[in-house]
Amino acid sequence: MRERRVNIGRGMWTALTLVLSACGPAIRAQSPPLAEVRDDPGYDAPVEPAAMAEPEQAAPVAEAAQPNESQQAAPSTKVEARESKNEAAEQAAPAQQSESGAQAPTSASTALTGAKPELWTLERGAGEVPLTIPRHETLTYAVHVNLGWLGNPAVGRVTLTSNVRPFYSATPGQSVGEQALLSGRADGSYQVYTLDNTISSALLPQAWPRTIHRNVQTGTESRSREIMLGVIDGKESSRYRSDGHCKGCKDKAHFVSGSWPWQDDAHCKKCKRPEHRVWKEPKAREIPAGTLDMLTAVYLARSLVIDGRERVEFPLIDRTDLWQVQLSRGRHKLVETEAGKFDAVQVELRTGPPEGTPAGESTKFEGLFGIHGTISIWMDAISGVPVQIEGQVPAGPVDLDVTIILVKASGTPSSFTPLRQ
Repeated sequence: MRERRVNIGRGMWTALTLVLSACGPAIRAQSPPLAEVRDDPGYDAPVEPAAMAEPEQAAPVAEAAQPNESQQAAPSTKVEARESKNEAAEQAAPAQQSESGAQAPTSASTALTGAKPELWTLERGAGEVPLTIPRHETLTYAVHVNLGWLGNPAVGRVTLTSNVRPFYSATPGQSVGEQALLSGRADGSYQVYTLDNTISSALLPQAWPRTIHRNVQTGTESRSREIMLGVIDGKESSRYRSDGHCKGCKDKAHFVSGSWPWQDDAHCKKCKRPEHRVWKEPKAREIPAGTLDMLTAVYLARSLVIDGRERVEFPLIDRTDLWQVQLSRGRHKLVETEAGKFDAVQVELRTGPPEGTPAGESTKFEGLFGIHGTISIWMDAISGVPVQIEGQVPAGPVDLDVTIILVKASGTPSSFTPLRQ
């Protein structure tokens, strides 16, 4: 059983696939509020794997920059069955977003006073789809697994949040800007197995680090990973590090007594205690311009819908592997959720093999929370809010279909309105 758990236990799906293999009752899951992320410009200090504690916050500078004037067009797609208040919101969108303080990743010039647009915008370069993120949004989803004749039980919950907060540079004289903080959390338990997995991305208005992506799992098994993206010495670069068991360390607190009286105390072997995990040496590499992490890619898929694009391609980094990702707009369908019924457009996330993969070698892309292969994201056709996500998770020798369905939402764009019943 342990061997199987190791083979299929990546991300939140460790717990879920254990449930499926036992054909037992569904996981009872609850999503407590996400821990607050502090406004920190550096994120470069060593982080304790168990708690992922943040470094101290930099002192704020005296002056705030003036806003950049930019106009964001309202979505062109309209659905006649929308409530009339939604149509009014669409018509008013240009006026509401005319004072956008969006900037390129290395700029920190955003006003902190006065009315702000409901979407924070990050320009990604000429001809590229801008990244648009709601300022204070929380989306809660139920995770269902297709068990065939056994039905589609709900086996967990996922919460996606986005927040935009002030950013205070550690460099003297730099103006106050804004940072976007994205987070996805899955938690649950089954019998003696517990799981709490949080994936986060901080998008910062500075050259290095420009993006900090973290994947932290606690519970029965603990692990931490971190990817930093940005510009070092004029080159686009990434730095990846992960934690592991502190094999062979000299800390006597990590020693265990021998099984027999004549045996000396010795260092523990591959224990699962989070306090016995240490950071491994980081691995750095050059990356193409425009490289994203997995969580930010989900918000770029939303931006594709808002911007009215049919397709976008970009490099994506996972650990130290580079994938070429294609987001493509597909067909429409009605998606009915606990949050309402929506006219949804499909956006498919497809990937090419990692850079340097030998010809003929089969490699499957792993997305958020262990979803493999091609991922379909069904989004509200106007606001781009994901209402349903479909993919597969590995369960031993087979893959199981997983559907993540919206349960409730708050802080969404004003254009996000259910269809009339």
